[in-house]
Amino acid sequence: MSAKKPLSATNLAGHNTRSCDLYLYNIYHKKGSGIREDSEINKAHYQRGLEWEKCLLDWLDAQNLLLTVPSTPMHGPDLLENIYWDERNHFFISNLTFYAPQDQLNTRYRDEGFEPVLFGLAKPDLLEITRMGSSIEWRVIDAKASKMMKTSHQVQIYIYTEWLRYILPSDSFHPDGSAGIWLPPEDGFDLHTPSFSQLKTIDTALLRPSLDAYLYHQLPRLLSQKHDRVPWHLNPLCQGSRAVMEGKLGTIPNISLDEERILKSLLGIVREVASDQVHWNQLQKDYPTMMKHSQRLLAIPRKYGHGSPILKAAQTRQVQTIPQRVYTFPHTEDIAIVLSLIQDPALPGRILSGTRSLFTPLIRVSFLRKTSQAPKRLSYLLSQTFSSQSFPFKTSKTLLLGHRLMSSRKRNSTLCKIIFFSTFWSKGVRPKRNLRLYLERFGVNAQGTIAELKDLLKAEIARLKSASGETMELGQLPRVVVVKKEVGRLLALPIPGLWDLPELANVLLSVSVKSDDEVYEAYREADKTVLTRCLEQRNSVIFGIVRDVRKRFSPKTREMLVNEARVLSVHWLDVCREPSLRKLMFVQQFEILSRLQDLWKERIDGCPDAPNLTYKGPLQSKSGIVEHAFHLSAGTLDMPAGDKERTFYDFLLVDDTDGDDELPVEALFSDLPLAGLVFPLNRWTVPRWNAQHVRVRTSLALADLREMEIVEDPASGARETKVVIRVWTGAGGLKLVQGRRYRTSPRIVDFNGSKVLSGLVECDLRYSSSSNVAEVPFLQMILDPRSFSITPPSLFSGEVLRKEEGAIQRLFRELGNLDVAGAKNLVLKDSQREAMRRILTGRLSVVWGPPGTGKTYTLALSLLRLTDIERRLGDHRRKIVFLTAMTHAAISALVGKLTFLRGSMEGIESYQNVWLKKFDVQHVLKGSDHPSPPRSGEDDGITIVYAGTIWQLYNFSKRNSSIAVDTLIIDEAGQVSLSATALVFRSLTPNSRVVIAGDSEQLAPILAGSYPQMSGTRPLFGSILDCVMFSASMKVTEELFDLGSQEAEEFEVMSSQGTVVQLTENFRLNPDMGEFVSTIYSRKFKPQKVQARAIALALGTLHEAVPEIKDDIERDTLEFLVALSSVMIREPQTMLEPPSVEASTLADAHHLPVSLSLIELKTISPNPEGPGYELHVQAEARLGVALVTWLRRCCPNETIFVATPHRVQRQAVKAALRKMEQEEGLEATFHRLDVGESKVTVDTVERLQGENMGLFYVAISRSKTLCIAVSSKEVLRPSLRVLGNEESVKGYGFLKAYEARAWKTRVSVAV
Repeated sequence: MSAKKPLSATNLAGHNTRSCDLYLYNIYHKKGSGIREDSEINKAHYQRGLEWEKCLLDWLDAQNLLLTVPSTPMHGPDLLENIYWDERNHFFISNLTFYAPQDQLNTRYRDEGFEPVLFGLAKPDLLEITRMGSSIEWRVIDAKASKMMKTSHQVQIYIYTEWLRYILPSDSFHPDGSAGIWLPPEDGFDLHTPSFSQLKTIDTALLRPSLDAYLYHQLPRLLSQKHDRVPWHLNPLCQGSRAVMEGKLGTIPNISLDEERILKSLLGIVREVASDQVHWNQLQKDYPTMMKHSQRLLAIPRKYGHGSPILKAAQTRQVQTIPQRVYTFPHTEDIAIVLSLIQDPALPGRILSGTRSLFTPLIRVSFLRKTSQAPKRLSYLLSQTFSSQSFPFKTSKTLLLGHRLMSSRKRNSTLCKIIFFSTFWSKGVRPKRNLRLYLERFGVNAQGTIAELKDLLKAEIARLKSASGETMELGQLPRVVVVKKEVGRLLALPIPGLWDLPELANVLLSVSVKSDDEVYEAYREADKTVLTRCLEQRNSVIFGIVRDVRKRFSPKTREMLVNEARVLSVHWLDVCREPSLRKLMFVQQFEILSRLQDLWKERIDGCPDAPNLTYKGPLQSKSGIVEHAFHLSAGTLDMPAGDKERTFYDFLLVDDTDGDDELPVEALFSDLPLAGLVFPLNRWTVPRWNAQHVRVRTSLALADLREMEIVEDPASGARETKVVIRVWTGAGGLKLVQGRRYRTSPRIVDFNGSKVLSGLVECDLRYSSSSNVAEVPFLQMILDPRSFSITPPSLFSGEVLRKEEGAIQRLFRELGNLDVAGAKNLVLKDSQREAMRRILTGRLSVVWGPPGTGKTYTLALSLLRLTDIERRLGDHRRKIVFLTAMTHAAISALVGKLTFLRGSMEGIESYQNVWLKKFDVQHVLKGSDHPSPPRSGEDDGITIVYAGTIWQLYNFSKRNSSIAVDTLIIDEAGQVSLSATALVFRSLTPNSRVVIAGDSEQLAPILAGSYPQMSGTRPLFGSILDCVMFSASMKVTEELFDLGSQEAEEFEVMSSQGTVVQLTENFRLNPDMGEFVSTIYSRKFKPQKVQARAIALALGTLHEAVPEIKDDIERDTLEFLVALSSVMIREPQTMLEPPSVEASTLADAHHLPVSLSLIELKTISPNPEGPGYELHVQAEARLGVALVTWLRRCCPNETIFVATPHRVQRQAVKAALRKMEQEEGLEATFHRLDVGESKVTVDTVERLQGENMGLFYVAISRSKTLCIAVSSKEVLRPSLRVLGNEESVKGYGFLKAYEARAWKTRVSVAV
């Protein structure tokens, strides 16, 4: 009998899930896994997986796509015979089993220098077969009843794929390069049928580096060790039975493997926590990132001196309190409602409907302060709570509801109502009807004159502001408190590994309680008596835990648990009645509160990660305004993006010498009253500041960052970061003291949130009045975009318009062929003209494409041509155009392009351009003051283009309420939230044109929350581009975008297929760049630029007259660029590895890319724990500066972009550039390197050219001639954990495609 048990792919997936080496070791060596696999909950999960697999197979069989083979293990020839026998071009094989190719695997292990590992039977759920002419492609697919693809799933499908590669012959059978996980429909497979859209695939090449290292190196090393040498600790996913050993990190609860590595790194530097302030400060200076993580894991207070309660609990085996303020756990409530909920794995996501009859929430009620009618109110609140869609049951297991009953009539006193009433009041005089509607929607029956209604509105605002109770609430106390989470924040527990309610009850109360599995077992057996007794006991224990926690903080309970439970309300501010607008309203409110909550989390702890500044003294700015100089003494600080001619005072500045026992003054600051005010305040707005807490007014200042630079301290000679700040305080405010340390943290500045809320309500009121969706264009676009798009936008037929457009296109082409100045600028390319003709004949047009495809040009020329055609055909009505985008940079680009093209038209003498004299483009910088349209006749032939941000155009339209917009153009629409566009849609008529342009791959508006996409509806919670392009039910045909069948199925667009036009010409990228970016989109691009030979020749000059090279980095980068020059001109070189991409996949199979390159950076440190993140960033910066230096020398007239993924890299590169220039002097540097005045821009990807995009390809699309990527092995060979996220997989797929097309080298830097 073998002493080893062959491993299966399922075993290896379990190892990945549990992160426990001992688990896998024990299985392989037949010592038992230590895991209870037969628990009721585990069995329910397993049964759910079987049911989903059966559902999927039945569906495939019904689609005539299934081939079921015998379950006996197959060899390669048997499987081939079954595949050849089936004549279908596409089908799936089920019931397949086969043995691992042990002989080939043994050879592989021996080649790697290890003892072979034994493997057993493989059972993939499906093998997909696709015939491709004479060859056959296959891929492995597993069915998983999960919500997302997990790394454990990836382990299984990769192993099956690798084993089949050995079994199936490679001459006619080819893996398609991917593997898949088929997930059930989001709403459950018992409600919806399976679909191909739920088949999630991943490129196996992405998995290969990490999984090959795991299978052929880490695994044999692990299994060959002696039992007592197997590394382990009790992490939260490990439920092994091995006894806890003294001194192991497993004695600290809930420490993950990553967290264990951080703490081991700390132990590698110091064997015990620093015993004095000096030692501790030095550790924080030398290892800031590691110390920051360690401080959080060990719950060490922000200010040194209290030690670690986590370590003390582990050492003493006694519960310790963690000294931190908590605003999410109330220090008292009138009634404690305890709910103990356990999800049925057989019905995921259906806690209430699936278990409510048995899992009736049994309530442990404690009337700490008895009130009349309390039981009746409690019953009502519970019924409302369970019927509320916003109640977060999906993730909560053990909950505590805090509710404070008041004898007066229950009112909703949420912060959102105050925001809204203030918004309505600030909008000025409203018709009597609207005032009534506002009041009625808030439950106030309103009758009377306009003056009386206004008084009612004022009174309601005042009542709401005072309805939240006698005490001030810090942060946002949640409706539902998760007891387990809060206990983990408040107490350090001497419980090794994973803990839940039974372990917690034993440690805190010395009582036993049934586990989730035991309760679930009673539920499955339908024993109501046992189940009721279990739940009553659990709820009683939970309530006892809450009381015990509070006692442990006594008498400091009110200092640590800073809030008292508030009135429980399950309603949001549902002012809007229309369902879609209600959802948008909810999201807008929730986003505001989420931003506040994030700030409060930091402020309640005194902003522990805030940068520290030492005050140096006052300065006099050029404008005469007093500014202040600080030295950045700790942390990182980044200059905000934007125009620094405007001062937002978007930071708080406080004295950093307050003690841990004192409530941080930032926690008392109220953001919303000041969020939309302009500073300095005037006599009308200063009362808002005077309403702040007295400590805020006296101990806090508002700060505006003006400048940051590295300077030399005149006293010590050390280099430091100088920060120049403008400070605003009210009367008797914070006084700055030279030499004292201050900390700074952000505040909310939001001039537009209330505008969006107001715009949504306005749409709802208009819809309520007319009940005709066509009267509310914003709502029509959401609910019925098909009818929106087919409404005729013009007096003339499409045929007449297209004929006139064709004549204009021919005219400019002929003039261009005659070399008439400016004419070629007015000729549209093929896809651009297709977009223009859509704009001409359709009411709704979507123009999309990546950067460089000429979206701005197309919009500008289309607008001019549209106006020209209408005037030619006799339409002389006044036309109003709104042209908008999110950023001033995008608007300026559009205005500039309009001006340029208009000038080109005016310069052509033979062109009838009389209408241009009445074409007026106005840049709206301040909508409230911008001049109104002239009061003249409606048939004056004037076209006025108002270009401005959404917010300024909204202000302009409010002041000119009768303005009717004929055409609305939204550029960079991928960044514009759907809600915000309501502000410009308000001025449209039922016949207005709407043109939306952007890039579908842009980073959409970033939301703090995650909101569900309802089945059968369009996306509401992203950008307007998402809404109009993608549909949950309608799919584009293959012919529309010339896609392959699978791509056509997956690419979902709105049902009016002609609405969306993709631009395919790329004017920025050369062929190499364009071919790479094309891998991201559904269509190939037609590069309009050729490969520039000049850059190759310029790089080649670097080997001539080389100045003195200072260090290895300069030498390595110089050799790299010279080698790149040789590649470009097809000369031999030995430094760079050629691209690995298969030529057949390229647009030109005879041309390897020469414009893409990659440097793999390795940092070397004498520290046994590695160089650390900060030192690696510094090495990246040094390498980047060396590249910039040489490029500036050989290409003095070229623009150089240094795109960094994060702000810390950007600051490091900028600091390195400043250091080089300051050490030698700028003139000396230029002279030594013969540097011209080339422009160098260093910024994050998100901020380059004002675009808010976070994808890797965006940085590439900034390049015109040459792209050099700098990365590391850790990034290029990502771990499985990183690939567990679907968006990460997509991003790494782009990186892999780039790497395959790049010329590569490796550079080592000692730090």
